[in-house]
Amino acid sequence: MWSLELDLGGEPLSSTAPEFRPGPGSGDRTEIHPEDRDRLEETLARTVAEGRPLDVEYRVVHGDRVTWLNARADLVVDVTDTPTGLRGAIVDITRLKNHEEDLLQAKKLETVGQLAAGVAHDFNNLLTVIGGYAEMVDAALDESHPLRPKVSQIVRATERAGSLTRQLLAFSRQEPHDPGLLDLNDVLLEIDLMLRRLIGADVRIVTMPGPGLWKISADPARLEQIIVNLAVNARDAMPEGGTLTIRTVNRIQELDDGPDKLVELTVADTGCGMDEEVQRHIFEPFFTTKDAGDGTGLGLATVHSIVRQCRGRISVKSRPGKGTTFTILLPVVSAEALRTGASGFQPSVSGGRETILLIEDEDAVREFAADILRAAGYRVLTAKEGVEGLSAAEACPGRIHLLFTDVVLPLVGGDALAGMMVPNYPGLKVLYSTGYAGRSFQDEGRLDPDVSVVDKPYSGEELLRRVREILDR
Repeated sequence: MWSLELDLGGEPLSSTAPEFRPGPGSGDRTEIHPEDRDRLEETLARTVAEGRPLDVEYRVVHGDRVTWLNARADLVVDVTDTPTGLRGAIVDITRLKNHEEDLLQAKKLETVGQLAAGVAHDFNNLLTVIGGYAEMVDAALDESHPLRPKVSQIVRATERAGSLTRQLLAFSRQEPHDPGLLDLNDVLLEIDLMLRRLIGADVRIVTMPGPGLWKISADPARLEQIIVNLAVNARDAMPEGGTLTIRTVNRIQELDDGPDKLVELTVADTGCGMDEEVQRHIFEPFFTTKDAGDGTGLGLATVHSIVRQCRGRISVKSRPGKGTTFTILLPVVSAEALRTGASGFQPSVSGGRETILLIEDEDAVREFAADILRAAGYRVLTAKEGVEGLSAAEACPGRIHLLFTDVVLPLVGGDALAGMMVPNYPGLKVLYSTGYAGRSFQDEGRLDPDVSVVDKPYSGEELLRRVREILDR
């Protein structure tokens, strides 16, 4: 807090407002942010004209640092009740403003995430059908067939589309992830060669792994996605070449309840940098400074969401022409704090003769899954929703070995259907599918943590592998 004393002195308001700064002894003079100057002058003019106390928030610039201040002051008047000055205090509210911006960003992500999750669900249903049948055609065609390259392109395109839906689900917090105890340096080592090929020869990559790095709880695939997204952004900011530096180090942050151990990841470039306006929006979904067609605007929004999932924090420091540095702080955990994962049992992909009840409300997805399972030798009963599925099960003369059902169904959900069937069909096993993310249903408590879920889009090979794995347990 600083004291505030402003002598109006009869001078024009436009010349007195720029002097609006901390009082004597509070440090060097600071400049009012250009974007706040007019608003501050207008507020000060109204304060003097209406004879009321001053209460205003504004920004000041200290070199390359911007600080938010809140000024509160009372008018000082002479014996004729003429305003002669202001006397009050100025409080640094930068931390509060940053917290408000974080909350606003979280609300934006939540809103867009709800939309993205719904779009991704429908899109994944389509990709399951397109990619699944393209995979079947690709396998059936001879290597010399003229259509083989074209079908292979369809398969690759669906894989890229699936990657896009995973980005959508990542920042909507519905992307399935598998956290484990890991060393961030191991992740850097794993993707080092891939990064160098991705970034190109014009950019020099310097990795600085910190010694004795503490362990964190995170999905290595998600951390790789963070590093790759930041590295690609850095490459785009250095079209003429430059240096990309990736560094890890242990940090201890002193908090009210004791020291907090963190692992810090910094990704810095020597590129074109960003102004303040761009920095305020870079983590917003679909915001991009790239030309149309060169970016989706999901990269940094995805990074922000993944960091939040890991209970971490991310910040950026940049100036035009001076490069950009992203700093990520991730909390350290112990092995005992982690939930034990699932078994690593990986059976070979094969078919069988068991009976499977398939419940799927999307016709094309249901037909594709049924085709794959029947081609592998399984007997398949199909239904569009839960009530129809119960009727199909009651009409089946033999044993039903597996219920393969979508989680979200009209009338009766897949989880409720399983709850009704399992007690009445001894030995019945269950496999769920979803176009959202199975882990999100488990985290919400709708599905038990140990149930089996296959996320769409799934390939025919993946479906057969998961079915065989469950039946062989």
